[in-house]
Amino acid sequence: MKQLKKKTVLVILTIVLVGAFAACASDTTLEDYLEFEAEFFALHNETNRTRTAEIRFELLGIEDAVLYVTDTLILADGVDETAQLFHIRDQDGEYISELELRITDGKFFMSIDSLLPALLHSFFGAGEGAMALEFLGISRDDMTVENIFGDSYTHIQFSDNMMLGMDEDFQEWWDSWVGLYEAFTEEELESYLSRSNDVFRIEVHGEYIEPFIDALLEELSLESLNLMLFPLTGISDIGDYFLAELDDDFPRWLRDSDLADAWFVVERSKQSANTYSQNIELYIPERVSIIMEATIVVGESPPISAPSRVLTEHEFESRLEIWIMNLLFANGTQNPELVGTWVWSDGDNFAYVFEADGRGSRGFIGETYTFSWETTADGILVLRDGPFSEHWMYMIHDDVLTISSLDTPGMVFSYIRVE
Repeated sequence: MKQLKKKTVLVILTIVLVGAFAACASDTTLEDYLEFEAEFFALHNETNRTRTAEIRFELLGIEDAVLYVTDTLILADGVDETAQLFHIRDQDGEYISELELRITDGKFFMSIDSLLPALLHSFFGAGEGAMALEFLGISRDDMTVENIFGDSYTHIQFSDNMMLGMDEDFQEWWDSWVGLYEAFTEEELESYLSRSNDVFRIEVHGEYIEPFIDALLEELSLESLNLMLFPLTGISDIGDYFLAELDDDFPRWLRDSDLADAWFVVERSKQSANTYSQNIELYIPERVSIIMEATIVVGESPPISAPSRVLTEHEFESRLEIWIMNLLFANGTQNPELVGTWVWSDGDNFAYVFEADGRGSRGFIGETYTFSWETTADGILVLRDGPFSEHWMYMIHDDVLTISSLDTPGMVFSYIRVE
C-alpha cells in the first residue's frame, strides 16, 4: 500500500513538473520573441547592411493587376551612402520598369528610365496630350529614353537644394520608422504568437487585423502605392476614379473593406550570426493579396559609387521640354549650314552650338543654356526653350553668321564659325 502511495505521488509530481515545464516553454517563447523583436528592429539602424525583398502584389478583382517586385536596399554607411533598386515585372515575368536611387558623396541620383514614364504620362496620358499624339501619328512606345536623350545617359543628378530638401525629408522618415516594432501587446502576442524551431510566427484573422494594418504596411514599405500604381496602369485596366482612390489613402481603402475573412501572417527568424529573414502575407478579400519574402544581411554591403552617365536636373528638364515642344510644334527643318560652333565676333567667351538633331546651346563659358532650333524656307531661325521661342533672320557668308532679331528690331549679332 505504501509503495502504491509512493508511486502515486511520483506520478502526480511528474505531471506537475511536465505542466510547469510546458508553462515555462510558453513563457520563454514570448520572452524570446520580445528579445528577438528588439534585435530585429535594431537592424533598421545598422549602418552596413543589405536587404533583399521579393514582393508579389495583386489588386484583387482587376484582371492582370499583378506585379512582382525585387527590392534591394544597400546601406554602405548609413543613409549617407545608400542605393536602392526596384525591379518590376508582370505576372509572366516580363520586365516593366526599374527604379534606382543612389546617395553617395553628398549627391543624389535617380535612374532616368524610372522617372521618364511618369513624366510623359503627365503630359500625354490623357486629354489634349493624348489627342496631340494621335494627331501627330506618334506612338507612346517610341517615347523612350534613347529617343529623347540618346543612349549616353542613365541617371539624373539632382541639385544641391533639391538634395538638401530630400535628405531632410528622408532622414525624418527614417528616424520615425517603426514598422511592426511593439505593434502587439504581450496579451495580443499570447493569442497570436507561436514558434516552430527557430521561426517566430504571428497570425491574425478577421476584424482583428484592422489595428495592425498601418504598421504592417509600413513594414512592407507600402504606406502609399506610388511605386506600384504607374506600372499597374500599363498592364491592367484601372479606372481613373479607382486609381485616384488608391493614390489618395491606400491604408484607409483597406480598412474600409469587409475584413471578416481577411488575415495576415508574419514569420521572422535568425538564420545565422549576421543573416535574418522575414516573410509577410496579407490577404483582404476584394482588395489585395501581398506576399513578401525578405533577407537582411549585416556587414557585407558593397561600396556605393556614383553613376558615370549623368544629366543634371537642369539639363534633364531643358532637354525634355525642348523635345516635347519640338514634338508638338516643330514644322521646320534644320539647315545643315548652321550645324557647328559659332563664337561672338566681339568676344569669343560667348558662343552658339547648333547640333544636327535640332538641339543646341548658347551662353558664356561655364554658363550655357539649351534650346531646340529649326529654320524655315524664307530664312528664319527659330529657337525654342520650353514654351518660349525667338525668331531671327539669319545669313551666313564666309563662315560668319549674322542674326537679326524679329522680336526686338535693331538687335543684330555676328558670330564666327570655329568648328
